[in-house]
Amino acid sequence: MKLARLMKYARVPLEMNGRPGDEVAIITDSNTDPLIGESLVACAYQMDMEPNLVMMLPRAMHGNEPTRLVAAALMAADLSVCPTSMGINHTDAARSAVRSGKRVLVMPGATVEMLTEGAATVDPRELKEVTARVAEALSKATRIVVTSEKGTNVTFSLEGRAGLPLDGMIRPGRSAGWPTGEAASAVLESTAEGTIVFDLSVHSVGLLAEPIRLEVREGRVISIRGGVQAKQFEEVISTKGDSNSLAVGEFAIGTNAKARTTGNVTEDKKRLGTIHFALGSNGTLGGKMASVTHLDGVISRATVVADGVVLMDDGKLAI
Repeated sequence: MKLARLMKYARVPLEMNGRPGDEVAIITDSNTDPLIGESLVACAYQMDMEPNLVMMLPRAMHGNEPTRLVAAALMAADLSVCPTSMGINHTDAARSAVRSGKRVLVMPGATVEMLTEGAATVDPRELKEVTARVAEALSKATRIVVTSEKGTNVTFSLEGRAGLPLDGMIRPGRSAGWPTGEAASAVLESTAEGTIVFDLSVHSVGLLAEPIRLEVREGRVISIRGGVQAKQFEEVISTKGDSNSLAVGEFAIGTNAKARTTGNVTEDKKRLGTIHFALGSNGTLGGKMASVTHLDGVISRATVVADGVVLMDDGKLAI
């Protein structure tokens, strides 16, 4: 029963982005349930594609480069589907493949449960409509103000930056993710000022027992405060990051009505009614910040105002 349900939902992103005859690279790692890779291989085969299963050791952090062999597979395959424990979307290897015209679909933190429940079960047509609407609003925005009941109060610029509709569909020059549902944008470097309070979940930490408070000046985090998990997050950045791992790189609004808060950030940040910021690289989103890491933190019940227009009010979309 579990395998049948997994294959049912594994087909969806392949149907959206694959074509008969495609050479498909299923790229996974040893920390990911092998049933996921096997199911994707079987689905691709059933859909008249040519699947290849490639496995590597897990990367230390989201945004770390994959192995040279995996980088070569990304360049060689028509379509790469990447259920890995650490996301490879924000890497030079993935960006190079996309620039060369290859299709790349990532599934960071993939689990069987994540791919068969919640966000993965959304109606793709409904998701596309909502996500496009929010992405259009971000594309038009310049100055953003975000506040939340837990203490977020931050301003930043999106001037000249496109709002990207991340709805699972691979578009020319862009990769995609699954499960999906967000409108995202690269924050203009050095413009973020104020306080960001993560209260739901954070990459490499998980579900939060207490908020993590970031003080931001000129686009960079200058202090991380909170309890044990704040110290854990700070240690992850200091030991596995680089000089740009504290830069505010991304802002995004969740658009998936089926997504839940589980502690797996890949799903948490897609939930309708949430927003998230990412620290580190934003080149995949059209920004100019380079880093070896890309770490998301999720916020509930935020209010988002773009150039005086309310986009989200206390966690409810207003557009």
